[in-house]
Amino acid sequence: MFTFADLVKITKPAIQALLQDCDKARLAAALKGSDDTGPQVFLDNMSERQAKMFREELESAANARKNEVEGAQRAIVLLAKTLAAARQLSLAPEEVEAPAG
Repeated sequence: MFTFADLVKITKPAIQALLQDCDKARLAAALKGSDDTGPQVFLDNMSERQAKMFREELESAANARKNEVEGAQRAIVLLAKTLAAARQLSLAPEEVEAPAG
């Protein structure tokens, strides 16, 4: 089962593909309450201008209610699954290189 928490593990190209079709206000609401890793993964895959606007979205989403957050997370996961089914992105986690030794 693929969950919202799994999104931070997909590849950078997959994150970028998701960002193209994703409503940024909905993404900001979905990220409310997550640790710093979640928002940072998305911010790292945006241009400076997009990241600045997204930070503002994150601030305005700070007051989102739990049911809004959960609904936004479900919608983002559904979008990711739809894009994966259309072969526009892969939900496979990014491979971490094993330490040399």
